[in-house]
Amino acid sequence: MTDSRTLRFMTPRNLLLLAFSFGLYTGIVLRNPQLLFVGIVAGLVLGRSVWQAATLLRSVRVTRRHTPRAFEGQFVPVELDVESGGTVPQSLVLVEDHFTPGAARVPHLIERPLVGDFRVTIHYWGECVHHRDLYVVGPVRLIAWDDLGLFRRTVTLEEFTELLVYPTAVDLRMTEVLGEGTLRHVGVETMPRAGQSEEFIGLREYRIGDSPSAIHWRSTARTGNLMVKEFQEERSTQVTFFLDLGRMGLTGLGDQTSVEYGIKATASLAKRAIEKTHAVQVFAIGEKTEHIPPGSGTRHLIVVLDRLAFLRSSGEADFAGSVRRYLPFVAPGGTAVLVLGATTIDPNAVAPLIAAMRQRKILPLIVLIDDRAFVKIYQEQETRHLEAMSMEETVEFLTLLGARVHVVTKARTLEQALVQGLDRSYFGNDAELVGF
Repeated sequence: MTDSRTLRFMTPRNLLLLAFSFGLYTGIVLRNPQLLFVGIVAGLVLGRSVWQAATLLRSVRVTRRHTPRAFEGQFVPVELDVESGGTVPQSLVLVEDHFTPGAARVPHLIERPLVGDFRVTIHYWGECVHHRDLYVVGPVRLIAWDDLGLFRRTVTLEEFTELLVYPTAVDLRMTEVLGEGTLRHVGVETMPRAGQSEEFIGLREYRIGDSPSAIHWRSTARTGNLMVKEFQEERSTQVTFFLDLGRMGLTGLGDQTSVEYGIKATASLAKRAIEKTHAVQVFAIGEKTEHIPPGSGTRHLIVVLDRLAFLRSSGEADFAGSVRRYLPFVAPGGTAVLVLGATTIDPNAVAPLIAAMRQRKILPLIVLIDDRAFVKIYQEQETRHLEAMSMEETVEFLTLLGARVHVVTKARTLEQALVQGLDRSYFGNDAELVGF
């Protein structure tokens, strides 16, 4: 059986090198013109191949085009324009593009010779298999051989483009999450309702419970009945997200963490809210609070997803205290969506918080991430998980306070976990506070 090392050695290039050195040496020493001729011919062939390899790929340019944003798991169409302005034909050029959000380099062989003003466009689909983040796609590596395939030249072109990978936002159109909105059939506009504001809308007869300061005495004297002034109350369909990014709320490793589930639940719900024409704002509460001001429409969704792509769990966070602090930013009649781990619920802090929301006619919608299903990272989490209420007790406690609750637990796929968790809700008798 032939030794594999011998086969590797007996390449055309090595045989030519052997013929060149042996023919030249023995032809001179033995004064043999035939061997000398073989050596010279082999040397000329080698010299031509070396020269050709040295001139390969010198004038090749590459330009990459693709969408600047994509979701995790999405296939991105990429175009590579390869242009040549040289005069030396370059056959069988291998193009390898480094698609960083994906798993490996993407190779493509150009079979037609690159020469003159030749241009070819390579199309491929890159899959974003890695975690949400900003990725720099590139560089591009070109590999070419001389005509005889003796020498290879590799050139790395610094063609870099940016691709922002969004967190997964699952399609919730078939679920009942967010219902018909804070007020049925109302978009981002406000709805005039009888209430207390500065815009006067009319008079009506006095009803028990009306403030004496609202009595219109001239109309009362004219009609003989107590008449009160009515003002327009601004009721909004604004949806405000409060996302817990505190260190103690983080369990799990890699992409499978409770915080990742929370971020992806926020992305999915924000997408659905904007589809239903709600205005959306986000408070990401960690060591520092990041605020995305309210807005609506596709452009605002891009802003929200842009910011969510960079969020990280960090530091100690007083989640309930921060929500209470930013509650005045939530429009009366809106919805406050609290996204946090189930074991981080502090009953003593949450009860007055939900009461304050209901007093301002804000619907509390709580998305509980089942953080017990993920690997614990910090030693303190073991004690916290043991002392925390069970999931059933937590859900019952929150619904009795008047909140609508969704439970998202770890599943075979993230999409399955989010759709199942956000489609099923638990709520008490008072959860229809503002139209759900």
